[in-house]
Amino acid sequence: MQDLQPYYNELDQECLSILQWWIDHSVDATSGGFYGKIDNNNDVIEGSPKGSVLNSRILWTFSAAYHHYKNPFYLETATRAFDYICRYF
Repeated sequence: MQDLQPYYNELDQECLSILQWWIDHSVDATSGGFYGKIDNNNDVIEGSPKGSVLNSRILWTFSAAYHHYKNPFYLETATRAFDYICRYF
């Protein structure tokens, strides 16, 4: 198991990096929920639909992240997705 620790650490850091990207780039502070589409330059494609699948995946991901890391901001992000799903889907 000790031989695997560097891989675990690298995987953990990658996971945290991915979660942070979603927090930094996908939260729609104006209209609620999360942006429906972002291009390769991290620019929002205005007017893109916000689908139930995207919001459900964000809800699941950040719920699992909160369960694992106990970071209250992950719970807040999951709650944001849950509220948007309940309101619009």
